[in-house]
Amino acid sequence: MQSSQTPPAPKSDVPESIVREGTEVVIDGPGGKLGGTLLLPKQTQGKAAQGIGKPPVVVFITGSGPQDRDETVFGHRIFEPIALALAEEGIASLRCDDRGIGASTGDFATATTHDLTADTRAQIEWLRTQGQVDPARIGVIGHSEGGLIATLLAGAEPPACAFAVLLAPPAVSGRQILSEQSKDILISMQADAACVAFATEMHGLMMDKAIEGKPEAEMREAVAACVSAQLACNKKFPATEAMIEVATDQAVKQMRSPWMRVFLTLDPQPSIARLGVPVLVLFGERDLQVSLRQNLGPFEIAAARAPVRPVIEVVPGVNHLFQRCTLCTLDEYARLKSGVDPDVVKRISTWVAKTAGVASAAPPSAPTSSR
Repeated sequence: MQSSQTPPAPKSDVPESIVREGTEVVIDGPGGKLGGTLLLPKQTQGKAAQGIGKPPVVVFITGSGPQDRDETVFGHRIFEPIALALAEEGIASLRCDDRGIGASTGDFATATTHDLTADTRAQIEWLRTQGQVDPARIGVIGHSEGGLIATLLAGAEPPACAFAVLLAPPAVSGRQILSEQSKDILISMQADAACVAFATEMHGLMMDKAIEGKPEAEMREAVAACVSAQLACNKKFPATEAMIEVATDQAVKQMRSPWMRVFLTLDPQPSIARLGVPVLVLFGERDLQVSLRQNLGPFEIAAARAPVRPVIEVVPGVNHLFQRCTLCTLDEYARLKSGVDPDVVKRISTWVAKTAGVASAAPPSAPTSSR
């Protein structure tokens, strides 16, 4: 899904003039302690302590790979500007490091999407016990795999949250997502059609063997064939045997992980069709990782059967991280100077404020094309 690379000491995309205030918290999760930041809006902190005017609260859910609480990707803190914008609207938020990352304990390597969903449920239940926020207005914001988890929570019976924002959520199985993602990335590298077709076929065979739980030797053979086919598509930088060996070792470990076995077969369609709370869905027009072409239609079809119809919008000109992009390739993430587009941040905070019943909600700036 999204890159799991997290450079040390990244610079924030949020101006330093904005005051950051938050309380470090530790929550008991099913896989260990979850360390995070509880951010309360200034204007409600005193009242909330007295049980008056408790604010709604949002739990952030990170995308795939080991992520910190801000979902920091190539120096861009995806969640921080959204949390600050929510605070300006009078909405509290909770951002936790993934299990085994940062201030959280546990083992991320053994965690599946279901385990990470359980971690989010633990955060929601913890918030219900806190006197500083309104237990009846706890929502979630999830990005990428986090959007999938938010879908599972909003489509649970009964729903596990009061509202949800899904950013680039998968609408089809993980196998379909990764297959399309791999193909689109190769096309963005200007690989020829025959090479893309062969690499896509090898990628599919590799995923099928992972789903079937084939022995390591058989898995390695399929992975090596896939890696060789994909690297062969890059004519500018021919792969060496050493590069293929290293890439194969990494891919074998990934394809045999518990997370991959679950993700490949996890189908979000039933949960989308059961959405039982207000939901805002945003897709990036230029997303190569959860592509608009593959996911918008299936999401709309399933959502048409939902008890509560979500608001589904397409954000023009942004990539998977909701950055304004030019080439919109994966390697451009790190080169772009800005993080999440401010109009997207405003759209999210405005919708949450209106949905959660915060009186100060301003009209949306309409940065998206509605569906």
